[in-house]
Amino acid sequence: MSEAEYTHLLRKCREAKMMNDYHVLLTGERLAAAIVLNKPHWLQEQGYTLAEAFDRVGPIWWPLLLRAQRDLRDGIE
Repeated sequence: MSEAEYTHLLRKCREAKMMNDYHVLLTGERLAAAIVLNKPHWLQEQGYTLAEAFDRVGPIWWPLLLRAQRDLRDGIE
């Protein structure tokens, strides 16, 4: 994944966090945001288990989920 794609992921997670809502995101972005923001109820509301969410997000994004979580926690833009 390119740095631009990571920036996109981080921006979408930040939007979901600020609004405390995922409905404006695409399905993959919703699932990634739910994982990054540790919102298992968002996964349940969408009808996904954690394993299904990871499968849908895909292995290209997996390493970036923890990075996004840390960057959001640390306030990195």
